[in-house]
Amino acid sequence: MTHPNEIPLWSKQWDEKARAQARKAELSQLLTPLFPKKTTKQMLAEALEAVIDQERTLQQGFNVDLEERKRLEVQIEQLQKDGTLDQLYQEETQLRSEIEEAMIEWSKNRLLGQFLTDLATELSEQQLPQLLQQASHYFSILTKTRYEQVLLENGALFVSGHDEIQSIYQLSTGTKDQLIMAIRFAYLNLQRHQILAPVIIDDGWLHYDALRKEQLAQLLAEFGEDYQIICLSSDQEMVSYYQDFNQEVKMLK
Repeated sequence: MTHPNEIPLWSKQWDEKARAQARKAELSQLLTPLFPKKTTKQMLAEALEAVIDQERTLQQGFNVDLEERKRLEVQIEQLQKDGTLDQLYQEETQLRSEIEEAMIEWSKNRLLGQFLTDLATELSEQQLPQLLQQASHYFSILTKTRYEQVLLENGALFVSGHDEIQSIYQLSTGTKDQLIMAIRFAYLNLQRHQILAPVIIDDGWLHYDALRKEQLAQLLAEFGEDYQIICLSSDQEMVSYYQDFNQEVKMLK
């Protein structure tokens, strides 16, 4: 200051500056939660432009949807006039009803299927030792005691005979077929108390040699004591084996 008369002006400027600083502090306290990061005027302008562009895009989409809605309203009105809409409503109701019935039926079948699966698992765990024991007996007959036991170890099948254990993958094709035959007959043997139908075999031994055919005839003779077995074949060699085991043979013409 160069003159005392400047004191009032200086005091007024100082007061305005103090009020501005107080206002700045107040605005800073209010705006900091809204803008936690440092923001410049340029950044705010760019953000505003982005919001304006988004608004413009949304407005265009709204206009398109509005036009589509008007078109659909006109179409619905036309369908109402010619009765097509009522027919579509009826079809929708019918389809919904069919879907509900199908869902109920599917749920019942799903529960029933799960129940049967659990039951089969439980039965298989209970009957597996019996199945393997009976399969071993039949396999011994079919192979003429060459193999005497069917084993299940760690989920894999093995056969033993003459103090030797073999994986089923080491067996010949004919012996594998005999093993499958033994397991099938063993399973049927476990169901002998609830027989529903006879066992019908149609030329199931065409690739067997004479020894395998004879052993199969012996198995059928033993198995036929509990089950009715009907063998259909044109193999004359098998006829002699059936007769050897006193099995009834009928000729069909």
